[in-house]
Amino acid sequence: MTVGRPVATMRACAEPGLMALERRVAEQLPRVQRYELRPGVSRPAPVLVLHFSNGERWELAGTPTPATRYGSAGERVFLEVAPQRVACNHPLMPNATCLRVRDVQFDAQGLKQSVGDWRIFQGEIEGYTHRPGVRNVLRLQRYSLVRNGQAPADGPRHAYVLDMVVESEQVR
Repeated sequence: MTVGRPVATMRACAEPGLMALERRVAEQLPRVQRYELRPGVSRPAPVLVLHFSNGERWELAGTPTPATRYGSAGERVFLEVAPQRVACNHPLMPNATCLRVRDVQFDAQGLKQSVGDWRIFQGEIEGYTHRPGVRNVLRLQRYSLVRNGQAPADGPRHAYVLDMVVESEQVR
């Protein structure tokens, strides 16, 4: 492994300890002698172990991206989320409430082109917390949960991960 001098800004951080840490990392990284990639013990993420010429060792735990977890790059979609949850049918939860959503289509310039019909959204959106009384338009990555042509028997066909909130409006 060869590591050159890392790129850093010349701007000072408000926290002095953070600047010292950045300086230490920049000085230490070029001293990597060897590395190993080990599977995680308490979680599935791999661990990168760096061994340095001065005898120090760093263990850096990886965090799987949604694309890694779901096995694809996903598909970008936009959903408008209604300001209130609605009652929905869930066999294990008698008083379940679900999001109400509709598809939103934008053109290449970001102008809204069409809006679909409202529907019940079974499941949750990773990274999104619904606030009652707030209508949102969300940009999401949608990942298929279908494996070997089989959809999950007891769950949704897709996983949704929040990319950004495009619009947000307080509704009475």
